[in-house]
Amino acid sequence: MEEKIHGAWMGRICGCLLGKTVEGIRTDELIPFLKETGNYPMHRYILFSDLDKVDTNKYKYVFHGRCFADTIDGMPVDDDTNYTVLYQEIIQKYGRDFTPFDVSRAWLSFQPKDAYCTAERVAFCNFVKGYEPPESAVYKNPYREWIGAQIRADYFGYINPGKPELAAEMAWRDARISHVKNGIYGEMFFAAMIAAAFTEKDVEKCFDIAMATIPANCRFAEEMKWAK
Repeated sequence: MEEKIHGAWMGRICGCLLGKTVEGIRTDELIPFLKETGNYPMHRYILFSDLDKVDTNKYKYVFHGRCFADTIDGMPVDDDTNYTVLYQEIIQKYGRDFTPFDVSRAWLSFQPKDAYCTAERVAFCNFVKGYEPPESAVYKNPYREWIGAQIRADYFGYINPGKPELAAEMAWRDARISHVKNGIYGEMFFAAMIAAAFTEKDVEKCFDIAMATIPANCRFAEEMKWAK
């Protein structure tokens, strides 16, 4: 169990670092850059030394000033991994029966506004204005079905090994403070899939287990079926 949780956490960190270097780049620039640097299909980190191999001025994306795996020691602060640590604090403070309101109070207590993005930042500002969940997810929030809640799913999978339904239910409690509909289903799906992976080795079976925790006819489910 400990090894699996450690592996999940390390995978989370490595995956975030892999993408952090080029966060926001468009596909029509990313693929040519990877090809020019001998990294397509992508099989390693994008390195600072790669910049010496290309004329970066021809790209709209600004590569300089980013974090690179060969110039840093460890994983820099990132909103994705912040949530995993934050949610351990929430469970320790409020227990496994935490409420959406508990989560909203923790958000206000543990991190400043700039630590949140898109739907999460709108929800944070709504908390300050006095809006409570689930209204905080709706008021002036154009991002309410974006993927923000999905990046908060991991910890609920970690603490519910082999219990995907419970992981999804906790994710539902969390997601509804900032998201609605498919924004919520995304967090439920990934929390359930992580929980299932503790006891099920077949990836497709984990996928099917997670799919069973969300509405079968929602747009998120349709997209996941296509992805599979």
